[in-house]
Amino acid sequence: MVDLKGELLRLLKEDEEFRYAVMGLLGIEEILKAIKSLQEQVAKHSEAILALQRTIEAQQDAIISLQKSVESLQRPSNRYRGPLKLNKKPLNRCREPSSLNRGPSSRCRKA
Repeated sequence: MVDLKGELLRLLKEDEEFRYAVMGLLGIEEILKAIKSLQEQVAKHSEAILALQRTIEAQQDAIISLQKSVESLQRPSNRYRGPLKLNKKPLNRCREPSSLNRGPSSRCRKA
């Protein structure tokens, strides 16, 4: 048995045709092809992940910009801090809409 193992190892090292025959029987070529295919898929997924990361970064920048805009809108403006001045002029009130051709309705009155 030891002689058989030694002979097999010697043939694997020295005989290229024998080595390829053993690899074929073990399915090594199919395994190598599958590994290569998986490597290509991982590379594609890595590219997709990088693209998604760039998109997320752009969206984060947009969110920060929007947050700043909202914060600036939430800050009260100095010109609106004082009391509101109400217009004291009377308003014309109408019971029915006026026609554009006739002018104001005869039923309009001052409030």
